[in-house]
Amino acid sequence: MSTKKETWKDHNQRITKMLQYIRLHLDEELELEQLASIGSYSTFHFHRIIRAYLGESVGVHIIRLRMESSLALLRFTEFPVKEIALKMGYDNTSSFNRAFNRIFIIFYLSITSNSVRRLRLFAISC
Repeated sequence: MSTKKETWKDHNQRITKMLQYIRLHLDEELELEQLASIGSYSTFHFHRIIRAYLGESVGVHIIRLRMESSLALLRFTEFPVKEIALKMGYDNTSSFNRAFNRIFIIFYLSITSNSVRRLRLFAISC
């Protein structure tokens, strides 16, 4: 019978393998069934385990990684937006732009609200 420590180690290895696969194949269409089979999970169990492990669904995780990679390409290369969108697996720039804005506006708002909250706490404590 395996212990919790051994089970955690097993999950960790399998999820790490799957996360490496995602990072290497961001430009491809990634199916939930395919990712689950890489970790030797059923799709239901995989979705539950990965959400607990990452704190987000695998779909959101993939989109976030694609947008982070896109941000680096936009910042440090001269590639046009259309080419970056195609590299990240988007068929057109409008869907790419929507995803990009959704990810980075949420990020910006969370930073801004945390900064405002910290400033308020600082002002209250002074």
